[in-house]
Amino acid sequence: HVQMHVVEDINDRQALHKFVAELHQTWLERDKPLWQYHLISDDKSKQFAIYVKVHHMYGDGATLIRWFQAGYTESVK
Repeated sequence: HVQMHVVEDINDRQALHKFVAELHQTWLERDKPLWQYHLISDDKSKQFAIYVKVHHMYGDGATLIRWFQAGYTESVK
């Protein structure tokens, strides 16, 4: 359940927050996996944003944050 999105300017934080708020409004479909990864980029830069939507049955907020943080590294090898 991974989706790719292209926005006009990834560095326009207000527009990015509005876009993510719109993604957040829709409920997860119960007949599909109860998680979504949204990769958001633009055509102008090498930056991107990740928005993850996970049903609360997978864990509480603190647990999910720990899991996501554990998946990131500080350096590229």
